[in-house]
Amino acid sequence: MLSHFATDKQSLARVRAEFDQVTKDVESSDADSLDTKLKKAVTMETCGDLTYLGYVVQEALRTNPPAPSSSPYFFKNDTTLGDYHV
Repeated sequence: MLSHFATDKQSLARVRAEFDQVTKDVESSDADSLDTKLKKAVTMETCGDLTYLGYVVQEALRTNPPAPSSSPYFFKNDTTLGDYHV
């Protein structure tokens, strides 16, 4: 996902704008740290409003899955594993 943002600046700007829109109404004092402000702003409810970010995450997982969808092993002969013929 980070590589997507590195190559597509418009997408990064859109995600930032969406995040700013979702978190703009958070009331905090000037003494609050950034970490405290984010903990108040980012909740399960507000994460549901980050739709474009969700799309970017889904696309990143589609194009670069964390686990391969095929096996790197190729078998030359049939074999039996337990009750299964492979």
